Amino acid sequence: MEMANAINNAKSSDPASTADLDDGGGQCGWYCWKPKSLQRLSTSKSFLFWICWAGGFQSFLINGLLNVCVSTIERRYELTSTDSGMIIGCYDIASFLTVLPVSYLGGRKGACKPRWVGYGVLLLGIGSFVFATPHLASGLYQASVKQQVVGTCSLSPSVNASCSTADQLTTLNDGISLQKFKYVFLMAQLIMGAGGAPLYTLGTAFIDENVSHKMQPIYSGVFYGSTMLGPALGYIAGGQLLRLYVDIDKISAKEVGMAPGGSGWVGAWWLGFVIAGTLLCIAAIPLLAFPGELPGAKALAAAKEAEDSKTEHPEEDDEYDSKNDAETTTQDAAISVGQSLRELPTAIKELATRWTFLFICLEQSCEAMLLAGFGAFLPKIIESQFSLSPAMAAVIVGGLVIPCGCGASYTGGYLIKHYRMRPRSILKMSCFWVSLSFIFSLAFMVYCPNQDFAGVTIPYSGKQELNIVSDCNANCSCSLDTYSPVCGIDNIVYYSPCHAGCMSFHETMVDGLKSKSFGVYSNCSCINSPEYKRMKVVDGTEVDVMAARQTCTSSKCSYQLYLFTVLLFIFLALVFANSMPILSATLRSVPHNRRAFALGTQMIIWRLLGAIPGPMIFGLFIDSSCVLWTHTNNDCNGNADNSGSCLIYNNYSFSRAMVGLALVVKGFTFLFAILAWWFYTPPVKTKTAKHVNGGPATSANPEAKTKETYAYDNTVVDRS
Repeated sequence: MEMANAINNAKSSDPASTADLDDGGGQCGWYCWKPKSLQRLSTSKSFLFWICWAGGFQSFLINGLLNVCVSTIERRYELTSTDSGMIIGCYDIASFLTVLPVSYLGGRKGACKPRWVGYGVLLLGIGSFVFATPHLASGLYQASVKQQVVGTCSLSPSVNASCSTADQLTTLNDGISLQKFKYVFLMAQLIMGAGGAPLYTLGTAFIDENVSHKMQPIYSGVFYGSTMLGPALGYIAGGQLLRLYVDIDKISAKEVGMAPGGSGWVGAWWLGFVIAGTLLCIAAIPLLAFPGELPGAKALAAAKEAEDSKTEHPEEDDEYDSKNDAETTTQDAAISVGQSLRELPTAIKELATRWTFLFICLEQSCEAMLLAGFGAFLPKIIESQFSLSPAMAAVIVGGLVIPCGCGASYTGGYLIKHYRMRPRSILKMSCFWVSLSFIFSLAFMVYCPNQDFAGVTIPYSGKQELNIVSDCNANCSCSLDTYSPVCGIDNIVYYSPCHAGCMSFHETMVDGLKSKSFGVYSNCSCINSPEYKRMKVVDGTEVDVMAARQTCTSSKCSYQLYLFTVLLFIFLALVFANSMPILSATLRSVPHNRRAFALGTQMIIWRLLGAIPGPMIFGLFIDSSCVLWTHTNNDCNGNADNSGSCLIYNNYSFSRAMVGLALVVKGFTFLFAILAWWFYTPPVKTKTAKHVNGGPATSANPEAKTKETYAYDNTVVDRS
């Protein structure tokens, strides 16, 4: 015991161990350099601007750009949706492991919250750079070479040699599998998760400490609105970057005969991470300059304590003066927060007895599971269900997230401020938003039927069973290594020109240049159609075109896409509108001196129960609806290992899986929202050893009242 006390005393007396993070100094600046010109920026509005910058680009990176690039990264590095879910979940795993000590240590008396936030943002930038490094280490993208190998039907056995060549291209020259780069992605996500831990705990608490109760919902709404704007910009910017060739820094797409929209196209997924990392590092510089306490913070805290007392217990407002109460509360808070981790179990126990706080955390966990799952795979869902390109799916999602995320989040905060809602009214509002979003989660029932795919969704002509290999291509020695779909004149998709039985290939013109990416085929034995399209090709001859190197498109599904977009817009708006009621209810359900720690604890709970398992669960359900995988270890004799990415999903199974998950999770969300409202008990703001009626409680003075700081009245529950 004495040794433990000595260690704790040594840690607290060592200035080097905490000075760099806890010495706020009360002035803007970096360590010893605090120029007078910076002091005018020591305001809550200035801090709001920079934390909005950091929060916006953090969400741009994590909740926007990464989600857009999921399908592209899967294709480039041969990953499954389960792998993608694990990569995405690692961010929340790191936050889960670090947010509790960060929020507790950063929330101590004298700790400089902005400096903790600044170092976290810097770590986010570094992690973003690490995430982009597989592009530098994996060499040139070889899809164009592989597509040249997988060509037309050849009856000669020499095709097996070509298959062997293509198979070798799934690994690097040094023998390292592309799939092993997922560990780099995992490490980068862990770094970024640790860096993001202080942003939404200490950053939000610092805003709450330096603005009035009246302005807190507005400031928080602006901050969370910026974090909603970030994903929208991430989706749109990511979609545009995916139109650039992945190796744009090394070679032109035209040099390899590829163009956006081609079956083997991979966009410049890595470029957005370099941009985001740079902007995050820039945001860290001013955040590190803010002091631990802005001018006027103490006076504001005293006013807020008096306001809390008047709001919750107006009948006791005249029994003691607010000035002395604020002084007592400040002293009690300083004692209760503590200076070491020894008081951590006490703080956890205190929060564990707040039933409303616990149910709010569970409600937030359910919302986080849906947002994490749909956020990670929503572009992929739209891409698969409605046969759109990754870039177009990203633009649609980004266009929805901007008004839903920013507008709905701000509206939730504005309604709380405008109607001056008390905690119980805020909890009722949360129940209302959740009940409506439960209904509109049925939006995911809307989908487009699968395009006819020979051997996958429909059998070959004249056959009954589903098999990629049929009599018409059995002697072609077709390889499954590279997915190079062609659309037949019969409007059926074939795995490759070889699987369509096509004997001849013809180059076409794209933008005035020869292109193999959009070539056409003739003499296809597997395509039975009385109609042919006569076309003049590059050499000037006319051929009967039977297939083209692209996937088939259908105009029959435009109505479903419009309907899904409208319903999805309403669903997302309702989900985001609930973010501010949850935050405000959390801050009102715990003592003032525990708010930073409560936010950190809440983040741990919703990450552990919601955000971490969410993408993994969604990934498993998505993989279960896959009907055609890439064959990364095919030996050209039909023996294959389904360890790559999914090529074709069963849209019906995909849709029902998403609807089922949404309804179940939203049902639990509504249950926890109701319980949070039902068990709400207002905190009793009292003072230690404060005798109201003139003296201690004795037989001569039975009316005297003695109260304990931040006790909770568990006997009076107002259900109104």
